[in-house]
Amino acid sequence: MGNAVKGKERLLYIDNGSGTLVEVPFQGDGTYNPGKTAGTSRTKNGSHPYATDAGATFTTNIEFERPMLAVHTRLQDLSASGEIIAVEVRDKNIGGQKYSGTAQVVLGEETSGVDGVLSQALSVNFADDPVTGTVTA
Repeated sequence: MGNAVKGKERLLYIDNGSGTLVEVPFQGDGTYNPGKTAGTSRTKNGSHPYATDAGATFTTNIEFERPMLAVHTRLQDLSASGEIIAVEVRDKNIGGQKYSGTAQVVLGEETSGVDGVLSQALSVNFADDPVTGTVTA
């Protein structure tokens, strides 16, 4: 038996603009959604299953620093431009799952908790189904 995977163990890496994937610092717990759902259509004389595919997403929150880190500035630029870039969502442990592909990165609502630290919603919307693999290093 292995260990359970927690949301805090999912980390986002983005293309820094030169083809190198860099980890996005100060991420909250992450949630990966393959975007697939199943349903059943019922008629007067039977039913049949079907599946829908809304596309894969990864959502998390990030916290910023002052002065702004280069990767956080890149995220803001990407969110504004809508550019599709290389991304990878991976378990922080060797042997865990990873999802690689191209995606659009969108920054959402900015909030402040009781402690006053600003946090901003981050959504990664994969352009195609990501390639699933295993973290090896």
